[in-house]
This record gives sequence, structure tokens and C-alpha cells, in this order.
Amino acid sequence: MPSAAPRTVCGRVIASPAYFAFIEEHAGSARRGTPFFLYLALSAPHTPWLPTEPFRGTSGAGTYGDFVAQVDATVGRVMQALDREGIAEDTLLF
Repeated sequence: MPSAAPRTVCGRVIASPAYFAFIEEHAGSARRGTPFFLYLALSAPHTPWLPTEPFRGTSGAGTYGDFVAQVDATVGRVMQALDREGIAEDTLLF
């Protein structure tokens, strides 16, 4: 399990292992019919758009496009965690 310290850029949380630990912790009860709520607010629509190094220059759409790719990858990691726990089909994301 990675460190629980959030990954930040300019003081903004990009992805925190705590999100994934929360999903793992509550997945069992979710499979038994007890829902959980995880509020994961990404700062994507707000400036500054500062993609981390692995995403810089990858989208072909400039800095904003690179940041959108990073946000998409973060949401993808959440979806993978839900899939791993077998609860993706019963989960609402918006």
C-alpha cells in the first residue's frame, strides 16, 4: 500500500491513496448492500492547470489538455479500484 500522504501540485490534491483505501475498506459492506459515499472533488476546471511530469506534453492539446488527461487517468484509477472490489456495476459516479 502506498503512503497515505496525498499527491499535490501547487497545494492541490491530485490523487490520494486514502481514496483507494476508503474504497477497499467499504467494499465488503457495499457488496452486502450497505452503500458508502466518497466525495472526490478534483480541481480540474480551475486554474492553474499544472499537469504532473508524467502527463506534460502527452495530449497534443497543450497544458490544459495534459491536465485533462491527468484527471481522466485519476478517474480511471478510481474505476479500476471499484472493478477490483467487484462493485463498479453498482456504483454511481458523477
